[in-house]
Amino acid sequence: MSLDYIPFPEVEFDFWQKNFSEVLAPNVVTWGIPVTAVDALTKQKADYEKAFEVGNKGKAKIRTSQQVKAKNDATKKYKDSLRLFVKNYLAFNELVEDQERLALRITVRDNTRTRSERPNSVPDLFCTTASGNRIIVTVRQQPTSDGRDRRGKPADASGFQLALSMGINPVPAAEDCTKKILYTKSPAELTNLPEEAGLTLTVYARWMGKTGQPGIWSQAIQEVVPR
Repeated sequence: MSLDYIPFPEVEFDFWQKNFSEVLAPNVVTWGIPVTAVDALTKQKADYEKAFEVGNKGKAKIRTSQQVKAKNDATKKYKDSLRLFVKNYLAFNELVEDQERLALRITVRDNTRTRSERPNSVPDLFCTTASGNRIIVTVRQQPTSDGRDRRGKPADASGFQLALSMGINPVPAAEDCTKKILYTKSPAELTNLPEEAGLTLTVYARWMGKTGQPGIWSQAIQEVVPR
């Protein structure tokens, strides 16, 4: 991973910090991190997300200069707190394994000799509909990823896995999906039953490593099954 593990673009940082929080939350006790430190970081996160919601141009069509400044200030303060938190509780914590640092998307120290086989990137995916109740799911690297123009999947992945759920209300997490399918090439063609036409399909995706190590689940996308 790069030395500066925190992305600079606003949308990419927002995605990064959400993943960081999701991986951190269930491991706080296991990693021996003080609750007070987590609570302080959580407050910074709440302040940032509130400012980001009204100050980011992709979130709010109309923004005041004060809202933009508040967003910039909250983002800087939150990033500074994240870097200090990583330095104090994650970077040199012997209870945190390198696989877990990759899941957090923070720097793995140079003196670590064990190479992880788990893909450390999140797929970019979107759906299109086709005749015969079919949905086509395209899975690629993120737009900013090195090699996206030359190959559809990252160098450390042998394929990808889709987690699927059919119904009006999406399941809250990929792990809750009852149907998971492995693919080696994109796009993936999903053939649905005629009686499922009009229902909403929820799709998650993650890269699979060369030895079957699962990567990180993407956010969900949805598509209505065509008639």
